[in-house]
Amino acid sequence: MTQPLHGDDGTSPEKPENPTLRADLEIDPAAATYTLKVLSTSPGEARRTVLFRRVGDGEAIEISAETDSPNLLAELPAFMDAALEIQRALWPAQRTVSRMPSSFFPLLAEHARLFRTLAAEGGRGDRALDQRRAVREAMIVRDVAWEALRGVLDPARRKELDALVGADEDPDELAASMDRIADLIDGMRADPRDAAILAVTDLDDKYATALRRKAGVLRAIEPAPSGVAPRSRRLFRLIGTAYRALRTEAFMTAPTISSTTRAREPSA
Repeated sequence: MTQPLHGDDGTSPEKPENPTLRADLEIDPAAATYTLKVLSTSPGEARRTVLFRRVGDGEAIEISAETDSPNLLAELPAFMDAALEIQRALWPAQRTVSRMPSSFFPLLAEHARLFRTLAAEGGRGDRALDQRRAVREAMIVRDVAWEALRGVLDPARRKELDALVGADEDPDELAASMDRIADLIDGMRADPRDAAILAVTDLDDKYATALRRKAGVLRAIEPAPSGVAPRSRRLFRLIGTAYRALRTEAFMTAPTISSTTRAREPSA
C-alpha cells in the first residue's frame, strides 16, 4: 500500500518498526493511495477543514471534515471509519456502477487496522474507541458476506444461513458467527453445484480467510483498563463524502454518515 499521506507539512507517517505487521495484514503494496489535504483554516483558531482521499483500483473516496487536531495523521482512523461506513452504505449501487467485489471490504478493514496500529504505536491511539471500531469493521465484513449469500441461496437455505448470525452479538459471538460463515463458504466451494452459486457472489477462499482473521482479532481484544479516564476528544466533524467510479465517471455523494446497522430480512 503506498502511503503519501500528506498533511499540512507534507509529511508521511513513519513505517511501523514491527517487521511482522505488514506481513500479518497481507496488504497489496499497490492496493491504494491515501492523501490528506488542508482545504482551509480558521484565522486565530486551531480548526481546519481537511480533505481525505483514497484512490484504489477504479474507485475513489473523498471525505471532508473539520478538525482542531494538531496532528492530522492521528485522525486517519476516524477517516477510515467514515470510509468504511460510506462504502457499506453505497455498496448495493457500487456492485452495479463500478462492479466492486465483496473482497473490497476485508481489504479496507485491514487498511483501517493498520492505521489504528500506527496511531497506537505513536501513542495517539484511544484503546476503547479502537476496540469499538474493530468490532464494527468485523461486523461489516461479516454482513457483506451474509447479504451476498442471502442473495443467491434458496429460501430453505437462507433460513440456515440466518441461523448462523445473531441480532445483538458481543465480540465473541460475532467471532463465532464469522467462523461459521467462513466454514459455509469453504463447504460451498467444495461442492461443484454450490461452487457455481458461490461464484456469483465473488466470495472465495481469501474472503473466508479474512473472516477468520477478523474473528481472531476480535478474540484477541482485551477490555480497556478500568478506572482509566477516556482520552479527551478533539473536534472531528464530518462535512460530506463522495464516491467516484473512475472507469465510468459515476459520482455519488452522501452529506452525512450514520452508524451501520444490519436490518435482518424476514426469512421466506
